[in-house]
Amino acid sequence: MLYWLSGFGLGLVLLQALLVVVTFPRLKPAWSYACLMLAVGAFLLHPLAEDGVRLITQSIRTAIPALFWWLCIETFTDRPKRFRWGVGFALYSVLAPAIHLVTFGSTDAGSPVLHRLLIGLPQLVEYGLILTGLGVVLYHWRDDLIPTRRRLRGWLLGFAGVIILTQVALEQWVEAGQIGKLLLADIALIAIACLLLTGRTGVLLGHASPQPQLTNNEPAEPDLEISRERRALNQAIQNGLYRQEGLTLATFARAIKLPEYKTRQLINQELGFRNFPDFVNHYRLADACRHLKETPDEPITTIALDMGFRSVSSFNRVFKEHLGMTPTQYRKAGASAGEA
Repeated sequence: MLYWLSGFGLGLVLLQALLVVVTFPRLKPAWSYACLMLAVGAFLLHPLAEDGVRLITQSIRTAIPALFWWLCIETFTDRPKRFRWGVGFALYSVLAPAIHLVTFGSTDAGSPVLHRLLIGLPQLVEYGLILTGLGVVLYHWRDDLIPTRRRLRGWLLGFAGVIILTQVALEQWVEAGQIGKLLLADIALIAIACLLLTGRTGVLLGHASPQPQLTNNEPAEPDLEISRERRALNQAIQNGLYRQEGLTLATFARAIKLPEYKTRQLINQELGFRNFPDFVNHYRLADACRHLKETPDEPITTIALDMGFRSVSSFNRVFKEHLGMTPTQYRKAGASAGEA
């Protein structure tokens, strides 16, 4: 039974890794997912491995929480660089146990201090990484404008995250049998494989086309043809509804008298935005750029609050994130160009 479950699971792992890499060879999440599948493969192979190989499989399978965390970042955030702070924790959770295992040959050996530092603390970090990954799955769920990615949040990685969290708990705190662990892993792999095989296009890795970008010369303007829904969206943009502080997708949908799903579809498919905050910030920043150019004496604080930002710091952060410079630098660059 043990051999059958391991072999079946390894087949699913290989299938999924090849599927995503062949289908999406140029997308980073594809390779992140393939790496996660290889780590899961090490987990499945570990009970059958000989002593020498078990050191390798043990070290590789320890990377599952870190790889899950990174896959969530790559898949569900449009700006993974925001989470660079977590890379050090991810590496620590993988390398510390590996160093302990290579040095002492067992997770139970070594002094109590080293065991806590190289085994106990990394285990807590693993829980933190998994929970952070699940938090990323849940964060801005309602603001996500890509239909397949919204479905994926609940049906794929959310489910996989719970399975991984359960596996880690079984591994660290419960003396569960190997058959129970492998059976749980196989169930998760079957569910994920079914989802990937029944709808590969757009599922997991099929992001929308690049969303509109602001430049530091000419902020983008809405380009909407006339139809009832798009006219309502156009009117809301022209009326500056995006300047409302704390604006949510639900509030915006009520203002233009459309259902949330229709509003989400309209903004994503017609304007190319992947999430609602980017849509709102796009027009806020376009408006702010005009103010910075046309009213050089207007305080930046006033512009930030008028555009709907809660504070100058959040305005500066979003501005620099989109335009590569601060509002003050943008204003000075505009003034220098005008003098030239």
